[in-house]
Amino acid sequence: MPEVVDEAEDLQATFERLARGGASKFAGALVPIGSPVESSDHRTVCRVHLIQTDANGNVRARELAKRIFDRVVPFCIPRSRIRQAKEISAEDDDWGPLGALQREAKNLFVNQMKTGEPGELLLFLLQEYVLKIPQIVAKMPLKTSTSMHIHGSDGLHAKLLPDGLLALYWGESKLHKTLNGALKDAFESLEEYLNDSNEDKTNRDLEIIRDNLDVDDEELTKRLYLYFAGETEESAKVEYRAACLVGFDVVDYPEIKAGETEVSEDLQKIIDSWTKTLNNRITSANFQKFSIELFMIPFESVFDFRVEFLKHCGVDTEKAIEILKERDEKKRLAKEAKAKQQPDMDGEAEGSEWDARPSDD
Repeated sequence: MPEVVDEAEDLQATFERLARGGASKFAGALVPIGSPVESSDHRTVCRVHLIQTDANGNVRARELAKRIFDRVVPFCIPRSRIRQAKEISAEDDDWGPLGALQREAKNLFVNQMKTGEPGELLLFLLQEYVLKIPQIVAKMPLKTSTSMHIHGSDGLHAKLLPDGLLALYWGESKLHKTLNGALKDAFESLEEYLNDSNEDKTNRDLEIIRDNLDVDDEELTKRLYLYFAGETEESAKVEYRAACLVGFDVVDYPEIKAGETEVSEDLQKIIDSWTKTLNNRITSANFQKFSIELFMIPFESVFDFRVEFLKHCGVDTEKAIEILKERDEKKRLAKEAKAKQQPDMDGEAEGSEWDARPSDD
């Protein structure tokens, strides 16, 4: 008698296989610290990572920038085109089609330098490699379309749950001088999606998902389409969640060498202060009921990391600095205008001795 395969389980397994890579791809560059931090007061899971130091005590931020740039193709290019390029390359033993995709992906980032950030790419990789939650829409090529106005979340990932719900993860990455500033900016952006404070913007992104599903599987595409089609039973089974990356500057960066796994008492105290800051932000944003996957990554200098990434995109150092300063100034002016309309009442007090650099945005 043939084995009976549950259709829902089979579909879920197909969906899970979409996630690419693995956490080992970060080896030598990014180190998970301790266990994921959870709380009974909310549904956010916090994962702290540190950039690994080399044998001479140098923080390998440059290596991390290179590592994520080398994986820009799956973030920018639809799965079907990647598959086709692989097939042609394998058939003719020709690397040309794959090299062309790398060049195209790099150009997409260069063309979006006014808005694109390495944090978006790093968050994408952490979701697929660590959490095994696949991207369902490649948004980067959509940003270059003259007919499509898209300035929504930094990423669109999802997973099918055993009960038939679709968990949709709105992504937000913020690289900031301070932890509190990064959390504040990230949660303000997520407010529009999780608490549905900007219904028009949310609906626009849902339509983009519906019309641009990128799973390279005809049956899975048909099933996923139902969740975004409107008048369907599945449209009531979408659970909004979030995935966040917050990067921030710290002073006296701790050395995390290869093979080191134990967390020192001093470092644990610092991590505890970070999670306290996070808990306060979750409460003030009223996000307790939402499932959020949050990655915390401290840097010696967020600005220098952003410059290094643009250099890998083919931008020289002077031009990269000019681009980032212009971008940051625009953000600062936008925040000043917003603050005049709605003053921030909770201030910028940090909870960590490592957050020593003042925020200018």
